[in-house]
Amino acid sequence: MLLNKIFRQYDIRGKYPDDLDEVFAEKLGRSTADYLENNGYVIVGCDLRPSSQLLKTSLIRGLNIGGISTIDISPCTTDMLTFATITRKANLAIMVTASHLPLIYNGFKFSNTKGTYLREAEREKIRSILDNGNFRSGEGKNEAVSVIEPYLRSMKKLMNWDSSTLSGAKIAVYPMGGSAKMTTPVLLQELGAEVTTLSHAPVDLEPREDNTAAVEKEILEKNLTLGVINDGDGDRLAARCEDGSYISGDQLLCLFSKTYSDIGKVVVTIDSSSAVFDYVGKDLLISKVGEANYVNDALANGAVFGGEPSGHFVDLRFTPSGSGALFAGILAKKALDSDLKNIINEIPKYHTFRVKVGCEDHIGFMKKLLQKFDREHDDIISQIDGIKYRSDSSTILIRPSNTESVVRSTIESKNADEARTKAQEIKELLQKLCV
Repeated sequence: MLLNKIFRQYDIRGKYPDDLDEVFAEKLGRSTADYLENNGYVIVGCDLRPSSQLLKTSLIRGLNIGGISTIDISPCTTDMLTFATITRKANLAIMVTASHLPLIYNGFKFSNTKGTYLREAEREKIRSILDNGNFRSGEGKNEAVSVIEPYLRSMKKLMNWDSSTLSGAKIAVYPMGGSAKMTTPVLLQELGAEVTTLSHAPVDLEPREDNTAAVEKEILEKNLTLGVINDGDGDRLAARCEDGSYISGDQLLCLFSKTYSDIGKVVVTIDSSSAVFDYVGKDLLISKVGEANYVNDALANGAVFGGEPSGHFVDLRFTPSGSGALFAGILAKKALDSDLKNIINEIPKYHTFRVKVGCEDHIGFMKKLLQKFDREHDDIISQIDGIKYRSDSSTILIRPSNTESVVRSTIESKNADEARTKAQEIKELLQKLCV
């Protein structure tokens, strides 16, 4: 097993059982126990994908054999895990999930006692211990605990929501077979909404327009107020309006950024659409792509909100983790109180295309890309994460992925034909540079 392949920038992730299995999970538990000097306790959770329960059980076994006591809150969403980590003051938390990736994948997310991603240097220490394989032994115990009631109660208290907040709303919830089926529909029902939950579990757990047509059908057939969609571990949100139309991640980011900008500072990622800056009309802090990056920047700058167009949205007053349930509630309230479709139509229109190309050598790719820019002197806007530049009336971002062996590009323009042409040109460029 190649640790280089599965230890990513923010987490551990690979195909099950080819890249990681129960034996690996137990060893990971043992190495984590040694990292914690065989003392303290860890909160463990997992999503509902078929391999998660098996991996979680082995992980807990390894932690316990290594002297670490564990609290198992499974199944849970990622923000439930970070909520429990903070409120119970655990030494560490581990979520068994591959988030939005297809079911053939799984992995492990590590959070520190503050609920934020464990730093890469700390995960490297765990990796080094695992690679060495000389584990110490101890005696830890496991306890199963449910945190869903305090989790929902805390959320409602923060937002000043009660049992009549969504009275009259009719909402379709599609958890995509993930653990948000325990949180999002329950929250919306407790707020007074009439909820229909779609139980179908797709193979691909990333919410997109092309794989959420069932929500559109449900909305139109039952004349619903809104449709909300979560990914496998419930930390993403996607949605459809009362007419069934899909609300893009950029549009949701516009809505939430504007709402929170009236409360405090807002952080968005470099791959966010120009529409966000046009629509909010206030200074926004800009971060590298990835929840770990914008959450850390938000905490450092005292921001109340951070988000990115992938559908991760974080209220730093609640937990430092994307919460599909919390933002489903916020969006549902907005849809109930106003014409959501009209609000969406007020957002400046940009034509956005996203391209990704397989690439194993991110460092080599960036060297080639920088050489290209040195020769051609393009109009560079930012280099905080990859390269963002202007070409004609288009804005283009090219960057290596933090979680997959791919490079990504976001191309946008108010001219649809130009954006489409640029997207094809960029795809061909990426394919050439990734050879």
